[in-house]
Amino acid sequence: MSKEIWKFSVGITSKEQKIIMPKAAAFLTVQMQQGLAQIWAVVDTEAEREEKTIRVYATGEPLSEEDRQYIGTVQIWDTVWHVFEINKH
Repeated sequence: MSKEIWKFSVGITSKEQKIIMPKAAAFLTVQMQQGLAQIWAVVDTEAEREEKTIRVYATGEPLSEEDRQYIGTVQIWDTVWHVFEINKH
């Protein structure tokens, strides 16, 4: 097992987004880097890959009823955005 920290880009959009990453990846943070929202996660580089569903909400936007895990918050364009992983069962 080989662990590394990897970076994944996420768009600032209200639509669900799919990210392919190693299974059991552990989210660390989401931050802006060179004008783009990025998620950092600890991954097992040898693990099988899986698709994660990400959803971004603006402050004041109604939350869906989905099971979700908070990843982090970024501020851009005078708006504060909150990034979640949507847990699909």
